Amino acid sequence: MTDADILDNSVLFFLAAYETTSTALAFTTHFLIHYPEAQEKIRKEVQQLLENEGELDYYSVNKLQYLDQVLQESLRLYPPIY
Repeated sequence: MTDADILDNSVLFFLAAYETTSTALAFTTHFLIHYPEAQEKIRKEVQQLLENEGELDYYSVNKLQYLDQVLQESLRLYPPIY
């Protein structure tokens, strides 16, 4: 591969990752707007975690089971890539 090919592929991978992530987050936000009870349950789960852990970091966020379930359901209903 030439340097130009490597650069082109790097830009493509960056843009593809950005677009799928932003699409997934947009659909999850859309989902939560229509299901305020899910939004409230996530808020309470985050608040509980903050009270117990004191901060949000990579490891503590992985403990947010309901948030993970909502994200997975959003991805199931509205996959950013088909």
